[in-house]
Amino acid sequence: MKKINLTRLGNFSNSLTATVYHAQPRFTEEIVEIFDFARKNGLKIAPRGAGRSYNDAALRGGGIVLDLSLLRCVQAWDSEKGILRAQPGLTL
Repeated sequence: MKKINLTRLGNFSNSLTATVYHAQPRFTEEIVEIFDFARKNGLKIAPRGAGRSYNDAALRGGGIVLDLSLLRCVQAWDSEKGILRAQPGLTL
């Protein structure tokens, strides 16, 4: 996993920004490390998928933005029912 860095992030249009800890796991197992870091440091976590929101839903000033954009695998597809299960960073 990359380090958890203090940085400034914005929404899709950068009309809203916040100083946050940014964590971007490459594997689901790394999420446990991020939650451990948050717990030890008294920080709250806001999940962020593909980062395409126009509002500030995934900006957590002073907390951790859990950037899940690298987790973009299709986990299951049922073509008969039309049901897709995917990781949160997948875009369609």
